[in-house]
Amino acid sequence: MPDCQLLHGTCIAHGGHGVLLRGPSGAGKSDLALRCLHHSFPGRDGRQLWQLVSDDQTLLCAENDCLIARPAPEIAGKLEVRGIGIIDQEYVPCTNLKLILDLVAPGCDAGKIERLPPDLVFDTILGVDIALMPLAPFEISAPIKVNLALRRVLEHRTQ
Repeated sequence: MPDCQLLHGTCIAHGGHGVLLRGPSGAGKSDLALRCLHHSFPGRDGRQLWQLVSDDQTLLCAENDCLIARPAPEIAGKLEVRGIGIIDQEYVPCTNLKLILDLVAPGCDAGKIERLPPDLVFDTILGVDIALMPLAPFEISAPIKVNLALRRVLEHRTQ
């Protein structure tokens, strides 16, 4: 049986590559996921480029030197939309986690984001190294930055 851990975070996937949005309650995890899901253009197959994996709680399991992200079964396919409530949302049952974005609050925490970061930083979860970057979730460009951050990680892994 794989080694697993339940984390407070929202996970979205693009082409089978997962991004975990991590931060305290009210940090903007669900809001940023919602913007990524609904502001991306469909791919060639007609499916949205970003897909929900999990909202609020993500189960990570180490399998074959990878971290596989899954929704907690009791909230699979649910997304909290602040001011609206909990909605049903199409979701994928699992994804290969490639990136963790630590959401930082505007103002004083925004200083944690380097203008020109030197190289990728990694966190180790369940013995697996995962790229880690800070992100300000409420900037208008945040969904675009999620795309660019994932692209940077994927390009780094192919070098």
